Amino acid sequence: MTIYFGLSFEEQVYPPVWNTGSGVSFVGPQGLLRLLESRLGLTMRDSDNEHLRIEQYRQALLHYAEDHAEAFYISAFEADELATAEDLLSRRDELVLSGWDFVINDTTPPRLRQMAAIEQFLHTGNLSLSAGYADRFTTVLEYINRRHCNLSAVYLCEMPAQLPAHFQRLFEELAKSGVTINKPAGADGQAPAHTDLGVFQRRLVEQLPSTVRVPLKADGSLLILRGQRESDLAAYVAQLMRRNESFRPLCLIADKRRSLDDALIQEGLPSMGLLATSLSRPTLQVLKLVPAFLWQPVDPIRSWNLCRYR
Repeated sequence: MTIYFGLSFEEQVYPPVWNTGSGVSFVGPQGLLRLLESRLGLTMRDSDNEHLRIEQYRQALLHYAEDHAEAFYISAFEADELATAEDLLSRRDELVLSGWDFVINDTTPPRLRQMAAIEQFLHTGNLSLSAGYADRFTTVLEYINRRHCNLSAVYLCEMPAQLPAHFQRLFEELAKSGVTINKPAGADGQAPAHTDLGVFQRRLVEQLPSTVRVPLKADGSLLILRGQRESDLAAYVAQLMRRNESFRPLCLIADKRRSLDDALIQEGLPSMGLLATSLSRPTLQVLKLVPAFLWQPVDPIRSWNLCRYR
């Protein structure tokens, strides 16, 4: 099996036509972890358990704080227990991914000593911490050289030195087990070097310093739009696509904004099918519920309808 790995491949990927056969997968961090767990015969863990892990870690912090009034996090914990637990849990996971086994010595800083004590309690006390991404990743690293994962090659979309340290260790272990790790080469479909687009691509790949000036020819291979508002640029692109039927670009919208999608619909073109997701959506839903419950006397019908359709 051949896999293409990219840090931004967690969602939909537009693969080249020649790479859409069986035995080829495009995966991001989560997808790579699930794939390796499956091929190594490891237990498939629930990946949507972060809320449970935060509560479990909050209980561990509370237990430690009851016996150690000098805990470094006590002030923040008294102000907001869940937020403090979430932050410290993320730091704990970073330590796990970095390879620390929570073993202390005479040179261990005081805060890390306390983190190690909390970790020890989670392993020996009545509380337990569900496995998260960091724990699952560490387990995969332990079994890479023990079991055959049946991978033939891995193609990286980023330079190995630019990947997080735990991915560097993973690919080093895969290479030791016989998997071919291919560093990113020139992009498929790269424009000729003498064109403006080719110069632009080479600057991105080679990361040329800004002081290096390369003259452009205005040959039409590269189009950079600048405007005061995003909506104006989206309307221009939508009209450009409507008036030029042969212009079929591949749109990469990293922030999932719907400006271009709305502009395409206004021009009578099909929607791109972007999901209407937003980090503020839960908050906006709560804001609609608040006035209904604060109104006196409470209107049970209005409250029920809001809860039902939100």
